[in-house]
Amino acid sequence: MNSDLFGYTPPLTPFKDIRNQRDSVAEEKAVLCARLNAMLRRAPRSIASASVQATRNWQAAHKTAKKVLEDKRASVQQLASAINSMERFE
Repeated sequence: MNSDLFGYTPPLTPFKDIRNQRDSVAEEKAVLCARLNAMLRRAPRSIASASVQATRNWQAAHKTAKKVLEDKRASVQQLASAINSMERFE
C-alpha cells in the first residue's frame, strides 16, 4: 500500500467488473449475417420482371450488401442497413 509522510492511505475502491457483452452482440451479428446471406442468394421475383433501371438499382444494392456481409468488422447497424436496403426490392 502506498502511504504518504503522515501515514494516510487512500481508500481501496472495490473492483467492479462489467459483464461481458460480446456474446450477445456476436449472436446478433450471426443472425443478421445468415439473414442477409439468404437474401443475397437469389434475386427477388419483382426484379425478374422489372425495368432496366430497377434491375441496376438492385444490382448496386446487392453489391453493397455483399461487401458488408464479407466485412468481418461490420457492425450490427451496417448489417441491419444492408438488410433494409435489400428488403426494399422484395
